[in-house]
Amino acid sequence: MSAGTSSIFGSGILRDRGPSTISVQYWRSLYYLNLYRLALAVFFLTLALSGSEVGTVGREAPRLFLMASAAYGLFGVLSLATITHGRPAFATQAQLQLMMDLGLIVVLLHASGGVHSGLGLLTMVVVAAAGVLLGGRRAIFFAALATILVLAEHLLSGLGQAGALQGTTQVGVLGIGLFTTSFLIYGLASRIRQTEELAERRGSELETLAQLNALIIERMQTGLVVVDRYGSIRLINDTAHGLLGDTNRADAALDAAAPPLAAALNRWRQGISDPLEATTLPASGARVIPRFAALGQGEAYDVLIMLEDVTLTEQQNLQSRLAALGRLTAGIAHEIRNPLGAISHAGELLAESSRLDAQDRRLAGIIADHCRRINRLIVNVMQLGRSGARTGEALSLARWTRTYIEEFIEQNTLDPQEVACRGDDVPVTMNPDHLEQVVGNLLHNALRFSPPRTAGPRAELRYGASGDQPFLDVVDYGPGVPEEDRDKIFEPFFTTEPKGTGLGLYIAREICNGNGATLECRPHKDGTNRFRIRFPARSRENPGS
Repeated sequence: MSAGTSSIFGSGILRDRGPSTISVQYWRSLYYLNLYRLALAVFFLTLALSGSEVGTVGREAPRLFLMASAAYGLFGVLSLATITHGRPAFATQAQLQLMMDLGLIVVLLHASGGVHSGLGLLTMVVVAAAGVLLGGRRAIFFAALATILVLAEHLLSGLGQAGALQGTTQVGVLGIGLFTTSFLIYGLASRIRQTEELAERRGSELETLAQLNALIIERMQTGLVVVDRYGSIRLINDTAHGLLGDTNRADAALDAAAPPLAAALNRWRQGISDPLEATTLPASGARVIPRFAALGQGEAYDVLIMLEDVTLTEQQNLQSRLAALGRLTAGIAHEIRNPLGAISHAGELLAESSRLDAQDRRLAGIIADHCRRINRLIVNVMQLGRSGARTGEALSLARWTRTYIEEFIEQNTLDPQEVACRGDDVPVTMNPDHLEQVVGNLLHNALRFSPPRTAGPRAELRYGASGDQPFLDVVDYGPGVPEEDRDKIFEPFFTTEPKGTGLGLYIAREICNGNGATLECRPHKDGTNRFRIRFPARSRENPGS
């Protein structure tokens, strides 16, 4: 027990103080030995004061026996005080107390007529206690000391009396018993100390392993939630806490924190096997695949929910796809663009010929149009291949939006009234070049489909935050995306325009995913059409990050 630490045993508070700090187990053993000392003293005092006879105990010198018993009791009370306060040091206290035990027991032995009284057996307890408290070698020392004291008492009692050597055999047998006890305790104490050292090492290793396991669970990318049979969250790691949003770490209701997850858990409890489909958590907007495992048996078991963040998996898959696509686009550029350039140049030269009629010029124009379309397709694919590098920056959404709209209007020679922006400023983290590419694509689409308006802009950028998650909406006033096509518009090469490549929205969504954001189509009840960019949720500890 370290210095300043206290433990309560019975009515005493054991404290270790000073530079020599002994483990609490040894202080507890010394404390229990003192209780034995006090009980023995009370027993002897009771015999002395009541006049009761137990063999020859106290009959040889009753007055001396009474005084020794009283001294033994006072010594026990004094020892209780020193043990309670931890002063002096443990080793000093133990040695002094055991020596006093031997001395007073020999006095009681003398007052009871010597070894014939049988009190000499009490010295074996002292020898055994010395081996336990001080080590096996000290037990041998106390065995020798006890033998000498008992032998001295026997010789002193027999001086000047007939048959002085009578009982020497008993003293010898007692001495042999004391040394036998000391040697047994020596081996036992050595084994106990080895066991204690091993247990201490194992305990330290287990504690380290427990801390390591706790750290791994807290830092692992898989969200872990333990839910009891009532649907209350009992345990949750940091990853799951971030996925579930503003949820108490324990005792929160799962159906309040994540209703879709609670519904999936109820179906699993009922034995309904759902396919491994991603579930969107409303608080963070994250898409996760839940897996369930029972903890225990019977009806009152807890459930471990493992939440695999699909966004992370998709980002990793995206990086792999983009790396392969980068290699593919290099081959495409080499194998297609060079002959395509030759075809386009030949078509232009053919169109300049004065001998072509109107039908031939129309065919030359078709060749030029399709060459430009194929070239645009290659450029888009190459942009997708280059969008894999994610170097996010902290941006002010309002400042970035105003600056971008000014540049967009100037580059496309638009009327400043055609594009507007409004909203509440929020900080976001994203690669600014990637954000410019995505918003530019969406704005071009918005202006293409929005009809001229007598009042108000044709396209708007609206920004703000929904809970902890910032967003940017690109709004147009066109006819919108047909409902049957809404799930297809982000697929590669899907287009409703004869001259379209079908890669614009696909590239935009992939770029958003690569930056930890999402892109979705959101028709609004006010008649507008919106493409919403959801940025990564802001940290609760530092909302400005």
